[in-house]
Amino acid sequence: MNDSNSSNRGCLTAALIVAALLAIGGIVIAASLFWFKAKAMDAERHHYEEAQKAHAAHEMAMRSASGEASHGPAVVLDRSTVEKYSATELGEMLDAKHYVAITTASNLTNLAEQRFIEAADGMPIEWQVQVEDIRADPANEGQITGQFSMPYEIREGHSSFGSSISITTTFSPEKADELISLRSGESVRIRGRLKILKNRTNSIKIIDPKILKEDEAKP
Repeated sequence: MNDSNSSNRGCLTAALIVAALLAIGGIVIAASLFWFKAKAMDAERHHYEEAQKAHAAHEMAMRSASGEASHGPAVVLDRSTVEKYSATELGEMLDAKHYVAITTASNLTNLAEQRFIEAADGMPIEWQVQVEDIRADPANEGQITGQFSMPYEIREGHSSFGSSISITTTFSPEKADELISLRSGESVRIRGRLKILKNRTNSIKIIDPKILKEDEAKP
């Protein structure tokens, strides 16, 4: 009888040991699976980040091949900072970044935009711009018309949006010798006063324009 009880206790003990080992094994397997899954997710995230970087590098290379990167955008802003620029407090000279920020702000109300146009119109500027064309108008006593653009880029993470603001100017015929050396696509610095055309911030004119030499540009 005692032998039978001892045998039963031995079987029960063995069963408990096996169950404990199985439980421990299950925990180890679960932990291992969780670790491998975490590693796989890290690898996938790293692969995604590398792919995004490669995509951004490819876009930069494409811009370089097309000649865009030789000058680059005149204004570069991060999307998170665009909404922080005031529509009415513009300073003594209107900064190009400030102008682009207001122009591209998605949450600007019509009232704020109109107040900005009123405040900005006539303000002095000194901006880096790109030459589009310079031409004389024989029908208007040789008056010279300059067509410029101010390229800009708004960045958000690894993506970006780019466009440009169209700028026109009028030079006197006496400026021809200074302007004749300019080439389309060249980046120059221009000083003058701002005139916003037809209440549209993406089309402007610079009054009393002057193309600055390197030693004349504002540091």
